[in-house]
Amino acid sequence: MRLLPNVYQVAGNMYGSHQNVFVIEAESFLILVDTGFGQKDRELIYKNIQRYHLQNKPVKYVLLTHEHIEHVFNAKWFQEHGAKIVAHESAASAIIRGGYSIGSYRFPEASFETFEADMKVQDGDVLDLEGINVKVIHTPGHSEGSVFYQIHINDVDVVFSGDTILLEELCHKVRFGWTGGFDYDEEKFIETMKKISTMNAEVLLPGHGEVCLYHAYREFFGAWLRCRLDIVNNHNRHPLKVEESLCR
Repeated sequence: MRLLPNVYQVAGNMYGSHQNVFVIEAESFLILVDTGFGQKDRELIYKNIQRYHLQNKPVKYVLLTHEHIEHVFNAKWFQEHGAKIVAHESAASAIIRGGYSIGSYRFPEASFETFEADMKVQDGDVLDLEGINVKVIHTPGHSEGSVFYQIHINDVDVVFSGDTILLEELCHKVRFGWTGGFDYDEEKFIETMKKISTMNAEVLLPGHGEVCLYHAYREFFGAWLRCRLDIVNNHNRHPLKVEESLCR
């Protein structure tokens, strides 16, 4: 699906895949945001790259929103085919360790090959990927290595949010990514929601489910409001449980 003149969705629910994968088109190459899970997603990504006549541009960079296996599984394959892998330093450490560090216990059938990221980033970094500027915003909580990537393209601010916040009900309701993992940190998650509440962007592209192409700034503040209602005001109860179908 072409979302903006130079931004495409190449995996996700509409293609029969649970994980969203996005492509940013630069002048002579492509930037992939997350990599999907398994060969099926990898083939789907390339099928859609061809559908939108992008096959003559190589995938030169891969931006990983966080370290969970269904988002990083194919990263090593892209790396072996010439792409540079970008990840927060905590996500990069988890990818080297593998196993529980990447939530592999949720996919016991998967055989994940560990690898080392080419570019390790931190909060506030601004990457110049050959003319495409990418701002890194650390959003720990869902996982320690979670980040937002923010770009300004075609006069629009676009945020790739990974699993930190998700959307449903025609983008009128915010959901949170999986809070059942051993690496979920509620205190850090609350601080992240507070941190992003004043962000200003027009487009929000999460790691699962719906995308928001207009007025995304409302979703950031909405996420903080829901956090206050569901977590802060009930801080002594067990961590928030989210439907399994929305939080992989």
